[in-house]
Amino acid sequence: MRQRDGDNCWLCGNKMRFGGIPNIGKVATVEHLQPLSKGGTWAMENLALCHLGCNRHMRDFDRAHKEMMRASRCRPK
Repeated sequence: MRQRDGDNCWLCGNKMRFGGIPNIGKVATVEHLQPLSKGGTWAMENLALCHLGCNRHMRDFDRAHKEMMRASRCRPK
């Protein structure tokens, strides 16, 4: 996923940490764009890398809602 998506969070677009202390808000996590609880799978096209804090913020919203959340943020270029 990192090779495909790079080092920036899927939701906010800021750099993630790939080493160091786990459970810090900027550490990289795997996000299910369509949650498992709503029929999502572990298929690569359903997975994205994002900050732990962003992952928690997206909770178990469906993919369409997460896409709206992503579009409404000021994402770095």
